Amino acid sequence: MAEPSTPKTPQRSPDAIVKDITTEREALQKSFDTLGADLSEAADAARQKADERKAQAKRAAPYAGGAVLAAILGGVLLRRRRRS
Repeated sequence: MAEPSTPKTPQRSPDAIVKDITTEREALQKSFDTLGADLSEAADAARQKADERKAQAKRAAPYAGGAVLAAILGGVLLRRRRRS
């Protein structure tokens, strides 16, 4: 048969436990603040890179469009030449 359980007495005083919990909460809050700052910096860096890539795409778009147009016109001219 199982023995009746007796409540264990804590090895530390309740004040020490509360103090440790408070210290852990403060450390956790600092960690969350640091993490938030790191995430904010990462988001800013990603946004900046996206803006740079967008600017590059805007500068390259006319050249890419010209290359596509030249390829299409070249294909059309080759077809006409073959038909003649």
